[in-house]
Amino acid sequence: MRAAPASSGRAAIGDRLPDLSFVDLDGASGRLSDYADREALVVVVRHLQCPKSAELAPRLAELESQYLLRGVGFVYVDLAGGSSDEALRAEAKEHSLQGRQLRDGSGRFGFGLGASSSTQAFVLDARRRLRYRGAAAETTSQALDAILARDRVAVPECDAPGLELRFDPPPADDAAPPALTWHGDLRLVAEARCQRCHRPGGGGPFSLLESADFAGRDAMVRRVIAQRVMPPWYASARSEKCRNDTRLTDDERKLFLRWIQDGCEEGTASGEPSTSPTTDDWRIPTPDIVFELPRDYPVPATGVLPYVHLSTDYVLPETVWVQAIEVKPRCPQVVHHLALVATDEKGLRGELLDGYLPGKEPTIYPEGMAKLLKKGTRFNFSVHFTPNGTACSERLRVGIVTAKTKPNLRVSGFYVRALGFVIPPGAREFAVTAEKPMPADGEIVRLIPHMHLRGKSFVIELVFPDGTSRRPLEIDRWHPDWQFAYDLERPIAAPKGTIVRVTGVFDNSAANPFNPDPGKRVFEGPQIFNEMAESVIEFVAPTDGDGG
Repeated sequence: MRAAPASSGRAAIGDRLPDLSFVDLDGASGRLSDYADREALVVVVRHLQCPKSAELAPRLAELESQYLLRGVGFVYVDLAGGSSDEALRAEAKEHSLQGRQLRDGSGRFGFGLGASSSTQAFVLDARRRLRYRGAAAETTSQALDAILARDRVAVPECDAPGLELRFDPPPADDAAPPALTWHGDLRLVAEARCQRCHRPGGGGPFSLLESADFAGRDAMVRRVIAQRVMPPWYASARSEKCRNDTRLTDDERKLFLRWIQDGCEEGTASGEPSTSPTTDDWRIPTPDIVFELPRDYPVPATGVLPYVHLSTDYVLPETVWVQAIEVKPRCPQVVHHLALVATDEKGLRGELLDGYLPGKEPTIYPEGMAKLLKKGTRFNFSVHFTPNGTACSERLRVGIVTAKTKPNLRVSGFYVRALGFVIPPGAREFAVTAEKPMPADGEIVRLIPHMHLRGKSFVIELVFPDGTSRRPLEIDRWHPDWQFAYDLERPIAAPKGTIVRVTGVFDNSAANPFNPDPGKRVFEGPQIFNEMAESVIEFVAPTDGDGG
């Protein structure tokens, strides 16, 4: 892909424009790359003393009304310097123009844009490529429609009658910032944010370990980052902050989008070893204990499997405090979720130790916090397999990192689950609620909600003994493919008797894109064609009196 030659100031259709800088009427600086999260950008030249330019305002307002909500950005620039700031603001207010207003007294922006008329519109795609240059007329709409449809622009260039403009080349020191590179700017961000799932053996459908992996999917990656679809995170802004929030920061998001917009440059490797995970890597520190199923479990290519209960032969030889734990499927694509249960030597008094969910990270407790497992503990799996068209053999493994000293806080947990409900056919807002009291004084540190395909939203509410309440987790848009443990940044003190209430809302209508059959009644139950509304609640309490 070519960048527009800085010496000419005249880009050809299809060229990528330089990352031109500007200062808007409010004094805020910016660049074209600020719009890397948009599907397209329209830059319109204005000059209010030119009658043809002044006549454009109603048309521009119409364009904004058609395309702003479709991911198109708008910038209006006074290149001739013939209009006052007050006049430009007044016109924008009169016609309700929402695009950013700027002037270019030096001519740098006009030269880089290649502007030649006071009525020109320039349409750039998400890669900053010039796709249309001409009048702000019907051809502008046609160009935007083609770009949004990922299609060819039928009329990429036409005349824009107006005041003729010419610009001198800018000084050499007005160059755009150097292009971002994979090795210099993006690799560590990708390792931290993307490769938890997009790695060999991970939950993502493909790996994103190298710059070429991103370049081959650049349009899709740009779109899901721009729309904040990836990395996935479903707790609403009203929820408590979580220390395992997967989302890109605003700075990381801008970095990714600008790198993609500039062509996914690889750059020069620094020589530092990559920390990209491989298929066999544990994502927790090197485990002190590793055990697995005694034999392979065959998963057929098709069909519906009942919940499978599998036991290991491993017996814990000594009492330990669990600092971190990871359940590692060999075939994650067919493991919808599972529960790892620890029991006593007789297989009784089972306690949930950990689980596996699509998108869930391994469990790593902060220093000074751990789960207690007694000598003689045995381990069982309750697994929900979902065949995906390819037969495989599953042999689940578990890795455990033990605390080397007795922690200050012991982690315990319990389920809150709605039972026995039936969702009517076509129901769009079917709510179920369950509650359970805290069994002891403690601080809630972790919430692990779970629903299936008809899930729509989920809320966890705490009702304290004094009558006050708090909602640590609200999920407005449930997604069955991405389910997380939400590790609270600040534990919530919950005295014994505090009611933990979970509410799941289901959409069994055709409006739910995950719903396989809106005409069926859906019963509560463990299978994927059933529904569940539950959450694991983990809390901590001082370890005084505990063994270990």
